[in-house]
Amino acid sequence: MSVVNPKKWSLAVKFSLTFIFVVAFVGFLIGAVMVGQEWSRSHQILGEKALLLSESIAKIAPKAILRKDFWALYQSLKNIGSGKQDISSAMILDADGVVLAHLDPANNPLGQVFIPQDQKENKLNRHALESREPFTISIGGFNQDSFQEGVAPIFSDQKYLGVVRVRLSVAQIYEETWGAVFLVIVMVFFFVMVGSALGILISRQMVKPLAQVTSGLEAVGRGEMSEFIPVSVSSGDEIDRLSQTFNQIMMELAEKKQLEEEIAMSQKLVALGRITAGVAHEVNNPLAGLLNCIDTLRNHPDNPKLIKRYLPIIDQGLHRIKDIVQ
Repeated sequence: MSVVNPKKWSLAVKFSLTFIFVVAFVGFLIGAVMVGQEWSRSHQILGEKALLLSESIAKIAPKAILRKDFWALYQSLKNIGSGKQDISSAMILDADGVVLAHLDPANNPLGQVFIPQDQKENKLNRHALESREPFTISIGGFNQDSFQEGVAPIFSDQKYLGVVRVRLSVAQIYEETWGAVFLVIVMVFFFVMVGSALGILISRQMVKPLAQVTSGLEAVGRGEMSEFIPVSVSSGDEIDRLSQTFNQIMMELAEKKQLEEEIAMSQKLVALGRITAGVAHEVNNPLAGLLNCIDTLRNHPDNPKLIKRYLPIIDQGLHRIKDIVQ
């Protein structure tokens, strides 16, 4: 039951788990911040790249548009698209939204008005045609289908001719970000393992004096003062000051108990002396009479009256001594 009841866990276990939780939380927090920053940075770089590509085409497109050299326009899109897997769409539209060139000419024929696939795309296309300044469009959050699009208007002698739209997919940086997430998880797991080992060692080192104090108090409760082992003191922190105070109290208690035992022994010896004196007194009285009777019989061994008189006295005295000793 103590395993599932945190209140009954030891201080060492609580400290170790707290240390592990803090290390894991801080590791995941730092990792999440780093991954988020890397995603934002890559997103920004991708947007700048899309804008740079669209502006580069917008600079060379006016001559081809004025000459109606649609093949040259298509080649300019194809040149930027060759070898770049992140380009998902690129097009050149005139001021009315008519397709002048598209990387997917089969679905977006030359000379027809570009028709967006949904309402969101239609809004983006209208904004691109109305804008007279280059800008970047960022669509989608942290997912593989999001993109960055660079939009650059085309001018010739300050006359608006159309717009270039270059859309780059975030699929590659999405995969790279997930790789970074996996790396962060591995690193956090490693640091949690290292932190767990350090936490266990540190917690045991910190809790060891408290465990010794607890054992000492339990020994006091059992009255086993002789089993007390002084708690080691080294760092001088609060726990060590507690250990010093505990050692002093335990030594005073041990001295007090030893003094009490010595006093009790002295009292026992005094009582034993009194008993011995009383026994000696009780034995000496009949013993003196016995010695007197024996001395008389030794001097008069042939006197039957004395023998008859003193033998009962001797017998009585010996039995009395026997009773006292027993």
